Amino acid sequence: MEKAEIALTMSKETIFEFLMHDYGPKILNMVYLMIKDQKIAEDITQETFMKAYMNWDYFRGESEPKTWLYRIAINETKKYVRSWSFRTIFSKLTLQSQQQAQNKVTDDTESIFFKQNRAVELRKLVMSLSPDYRQVIICVITKN
Repeated sequence: MEKAEIALTMSKETIFEFLMHDYGPKILNMVYLMIKDQKIAEDITQETFMKAYMNWDYFRGESEPKTWLYRIAINETKKYVRSWSFRTIFSKLTLQSQQQAQNKVTDDTESIFFKQNRAVELRKLVMSLSPDYRQVIICVITKN
């Protein structure tokens, strides 16, 4: 439905209930894949819908509301990634993961170590990419 059609039949609150129900989980999943922290992903998703609600009157309808919401979510995620707190928290989590991998002792220590080491290395490589390239990888992963 186009914005004009939606606006004629529903109130702003009803529209956002519909949008949050239909796109909320998908946006949360996309943000989580970019951030890897459920609580922060929920906060960014909430901020996405708050911004969209506050700026609904400025939505020109040149694209689908879904596209507009995804763009807001991506921009909010990029803003968070650039923030100091993300860089600090992520580096601490990576260090903790490495320490946990070194402290685990099992019958198959070598296999576990290599799996965890590969996961840590892959995470480092993906996170070292620019946000644009990271976004492409996440979009490909979520599409499959």
